[in-house]
Amino acid sequence: MQGNSGFAKKLLPSGLKVLVEEIPYVRSVAVGVWVAVGSRYEKEDDQGVSHFIEHLLFKGTSNRSSQEIAETIDNLGGHLCGATSRGYTFFYAHVLDERLGLVLELIGDMLLHSVFDPQELELERQVVLEEIKTVEDSPEEYIHDMLSEVIWPKSSLGRPILGTTETISRLARDHICRYFGNFYHPENFILTVAGRTSIDQVAEQAERYFPTRPKIVGQAATFSKPEFCWQTVRQARDLEQVHLCLGLRGLRQAHEKRFAGFLLNTILGNGNSSRLFQEVREKRGLVYTIYSGSEAYRDTGMSVVYASCSPDSYQEVIDIILAELGKLREQRVGEEELQRAKNQLKASITLGMESTLSIMITQTKYEFYFGRRFSLDEILKQIDQVTAREILELAQKIFQEEQATLITLGPVKEKFSL
Repeated sequence: MQGNSGFAKKLLPSGLKVLVEEIPYVRSVAVGVWVAVGSRYEKEDDQGVSHFIEHLLFKGTSNRSSQEIAETIDNLGGHLCGATSRGYTFFYAHVLDERLGLVLELIGDMLLHSVFDPQELELERQVVLEEIKTVEDSPEEYIHDMLSEVIWPKSSLGRPILGTTETISRLARDHICRYFGNFYHPENFILTVAGRTSIDQVAEQAERYFPTRPKIVGQAATFSKPEFCWQTVRQARDLEQVHLCLGLRGLRQAHEKRFAGFLLNTILGNGNSSRLFQEVREKRGLVYTIYSGSEAYRDTGMSVVYASCSPDSYQEVIDIILAELGKLREQRVGEEELQRAKNQLKASITLGMESTLSIMITQTKYEFYFGRRFSLDEILKQIDQVTAREILELAQKIFQEEQATLITLGPVKEKFSL
């Protein structure tokens, strides 16, 4: 790709925040509307309502039936999807630039004029219940939900995004409508477009399709900062492998040391040259899958290591993981290894920024968590400035064995230890 691009931001009278990354040398637009409410804003008795609403918005408005919504999506010639996280819910599309007006009209219709038809609601309730079963049948997905629940037992962050069979089964239509009315209004949205368009074009259509909507006084979008709980949990299940997750402290989204955190994760377990992959899989052949990652929120974060292995070797795998964490706490990373991690991270970010969809998602997250845009050059510079000493100090702070939660899922018969 080549040519000029530009970024612009505008706040509309309705309260809708509009971000546009103009990329005139492409022939498509990536469109996203982010709603500043996710599963961590839910109460204990309405777990899963954010995700349920995400489904229901595709099931009919005052202007379209569910079939007409599906036909409109197909007529776009691209795709339109929804997703729910703990911090937000978002709807995104990737279409030809000439379809921008149609996709904005459709998303605006879904987000502001859904009717929650009782028959469609009951049908979709069954779909969500099946989705919950699908996650429960997937050990790798399920154990990550388990980890959040165990490490944050008193917080909404510890609850599954999909909710539970019990909470979804009893969610009443009036409760869903009230939740929708509280949170689904333009003041709570961020609209982001990346591609062949302009801020004036997007703002003009956004004012038409996302008009001012009065807020319903009721449930506030609030949450409390979660407290960590450190323990070991064993859940027996008839599986061929033992799946294990280790959770430790992490960094919040806007932490000043976040780039050191990204590099620390890259060195530990992100990629084929990472320490965990090399030591556990390549040198010893104990696993097929092992990796590290992180979960970051406005106020907290968690570092995670996942692996699956034979029932005969899970304790050895745990011991190696802990040993690698210890090395990162005790010894500075060598310059060659640090530079390799920097190259890997910079390449991943740079290549991602060549996709309009990735640009749209990235710029929205920056606005959501930082209230500003970061240029690619600024990001790459911050990565280059991270030192081995910063990584050592961060590892000493967050990789502490006395502040760790370990979960195993599978045929574990003997007691394991940290």
